Amino acid sequence: MQTIPSTLHPVTSLNEALQFTQQYGYPIMIKAAMGGGGRGMRIVHEASELQEAFDRARSEAMQSFGDDRDLLGKVPRESQTH
Repeated sequence: MQTIPSTLHPVTSLNEALQFTQQYGYPIMIKAAMGGGGRGMRIVHEASELQEAFDRARSEAMQSFGDDRDLLGKVPRESQTH
């Protein structure tokens, strides 16, 4: 069974997010570590979107859950059309 690459621990810096994308490529999903209900989630399709998406996801996570840490995951190509 294939697994989807993702972070095992929350990331707290843009540099960590950049390292993840260098290893796995785009698109990725940024998701609030303490989240639920879709709050703090962003799909990033290319490098030019990463900084803004990361900042917004962290801000929304902090406002909604009191914790701005995020998890990252690769978005499988086949799921992009759904």
